[in-house]
Amino acid sequence: MDARQELNAEIRRARGWLIAVGVIMFAVDMIVTFGIGNVQAEWKTRIVVLSAIILAVFLALAYFTAKRPRLCLILGLVVFWGIQLFNATQDPRTLTQGLIIKIFFTLALVKGLQSASRAETLIKDMEKVFE
Repeated sequence: MDARQELNAEIRRARGWLIAVGVIMFAVDMIVTFGIGNVQAEWKTRIVVLSAIILAVFLALAYFTAKRPRLCLILGLVVFWGIQLFNATQDPRTLTQGLIIKIFFTLALVKGLQSASRAETLIKDMEKVFE
C-alpha cells in the first residue's frame, strides 16, 4: 500500500471512530429519553436538542479530521470526558453508570487518535517528498 492509500485509510479509521462515538451517544440518549428512562415531558425536547448538538460536534470533528486529524481526536476525547465530568457534577453516580461503555468510547477515541497520529506522520513524510 502506498503512502497516500495508507494516509486515506488512517484518516477514514480516525473519522469512523469519531462518528461511531457520536452516533452511539445520540442513540443511547434517545433510547433512555423515549424508551427506558423516566424523563419528564418538558425535559425531552431539551435532551434531544442537546444530544443533537453533541452529535453535530462529533460530526464536525469527523469532517475536519482530514485537515487536522490529531487535533480533532484530542478534541473528541476532551468533549466526551467534559460531558462525563459535567454529568458527574450534577450527579456523582453517573461516573460509574455505564462504566464499560465509557471505557469502550475512550478506547475507541484513543484508537482513533493513534490512527490520526499515524496520518499526521504520513502527511509530514509526504510533504518532505515534494520539497
